[in-house]
Amino acid sequence: MIAHGFGKDDSDGKEVTLGHLLKSLFIALPKQPFRHIALLDTPGYSKSDNDGYSYKTDEKIARTQLNSANFILWFVTADSGTITNSDIDFLKSLNPEIPKLIILNKADKIFPDELDEVVTKIRDILKMKDIKFLDVLTYSSEDPDDYDKDKILEYIGKWDNAVAESRFAYNFKVLFTKCKEYYEELLLEHRKYKSRISKSTAYADHDFVITFLTELDKNVTDEMKDLRKMIETLNKLQFEFFSEVYRISLKVGIKMPEPTEIDLIDDRM
Repeated sequence: MIAHGFGKDDSDGKEVTLGHLLKSLFIALPKQPFRHIALLDTPGYSKSDNDGYSYKTDEKIARTQLNSANFILWFVTADSGTITNSDIDFLKSLNPEIPKLIILNKADKIFPDELDEVVTKIRDILKMKDIKFLDVLTYSSEDPDDYDKDKILEYIGKWDNAVAESRFAYNFKVLFTKCKEYYEELLLEHRKYKSRISKSTAYADHDFVITFLTELDKNVTDEMKDLRKMIETLNKLQFEFFSEVYRISLKVGIKMPEPTEIDLIDDRM
């Protein structure tokens, strides 16, 4: 079994895990019935003050990987009685447009009447928190046929046969957009600062103060010029990057928007 402590050897008093050496592990299963689906098991999202924390269990890694997925299966343990607040917060941080199927795992651990109540409770919480989801289904590896195995397989079967457009362009557009917003926010702060300097200069009545404010204004103006160049360079880099990606996509047969269409991509987080 591959887990967080995979390869642990602390016989000499020093903890060493192979997990720190592996960024990802790919396993091919010939009996896997879905031809067009790759199943991704993400790392956990424990907080940094957790005793078991490592950069491999950082929630940022899990969030990045899930936001690059086309569909999400979110498992909740049935005997916990509900979905946790940490799960809710994490789900709300993910792209709301990615379809999410909530699966109540280990359903055999509680009585059927209780199970129905838990399913209803989770549905109500997700709706109240305004989290989009496809369904809340039940499953047990002990007695899979007694629960919603067929419904789960039906969903996955539809995904397997669906033509999903690559989210590669969207994910990279988000990165470019965030960088651009950072520089634009700095530019806005500089404009406000420059405006304050101009007002202060108008009321200054000493030569040395006026000289100081004039030099300060020049420095801010130069910095604003540099920021505009950075934004311009970033826009140019974006076009060049997506031009290269589009050229490659034509060769390998992946549907990708043209470079001129990139700015039409919805950049909402």
